[in-house]
Formats: sequence, structure tokens, C-alpha cells
Amino acid sequence: MQSWADDRKQPWRKLIFDQFGLHATLLVKTVQALYYKAGKDRLLTIVLVRDAVGKRPDQMFYCTRLDWDARRILSNYSTRWSIEVTFENCKQLLGLEDPANRKEKAVRRTAPMALVLHSLIVVWFHQTGHRYVRFPDRPGIHKRKSLRSPTC
Repeated sequence: MQSWADDRKQPWRKLIFDQFGLHATLLVKTVQALYYKAGKDRLLTIVLVRDAVGKRPDQMFYCTRLDWDARRILSNYSTRWSIEVTFENCKQLLGLEDPANRKEKAVRRTAPMALVLHSLIVVWFHQTGHRYVRFPDRPGIHKRKSLRSPTC
């Protein structure tokens, strides 16, 4: 990855990304190639991404869609975040990974029911539940300015 990033034959292209919580100017390089670890013998579109400000490390993204450009690949990848959060919440809060089902019907019903329940909770919270949220008063977590002058 580093040799590709340093290669001056293929210059970085600037991509202003303002979508799904990522508001950044990115530098990208795109190539279509075989990469055995990610795609075995399948041709991939590989996107190398560098944060123009330098706050994030360089990353590579792989896509089997050869007709997609870097913006579309990154946009589709970023939409996955809400899916990942949904599954994490269903596992952690609703016990999606806990059942030890043995019957086929139970296996087919458990995950969809947890996902439906999660959806209902999200809709309820958006419409009504947010009014009842009360955050505890924790005065100890706020940093206080020191009254003493700094010493050398």
C-alpha cells in the first residue's frame, strides 16, 4: 500500500466527501487489479484513500463492481455503518445472539423478530421516547480549571 501511495506516476485526485457524517477532503487513487487476499482470482476496483488533513490513516477499499468510481464505492461503504450499528444493538441489547435454537422454525423466526423489535423501538424513540430521556447529573466528570498557577 505504501509503495502505491508514494508512486508519483499515478497522482492523487481530490474528492470532497460530505455524506453520512463524513465531512472531509479526501485524496484518492483508484486501480483495477487482482488482489488475492480480498478477491481471490476476481478483478477488483481498489480505492486508496488518504485524508487531506492527515487526521485519519490511509485506507484501502475493495469493490467487485468494476463500473463504480471512487465516490460511489466510498458512499456505499459508508452506508453500511447504520447496518453495523443495528446488528450490534440487536446483539447487545435485545439478545439476538443468545438463543440456542434447535428447530428450523425457531431459527427462522428469532433473528427477524429481534430486527422487527429493534425497528419498533427506534420508531417509538424517534416519535415519543426521546421526551422521557433524563441524563444523570454527574458533576465529577467535568474538568475544572486549576486555581493554581503552573509551575516549572
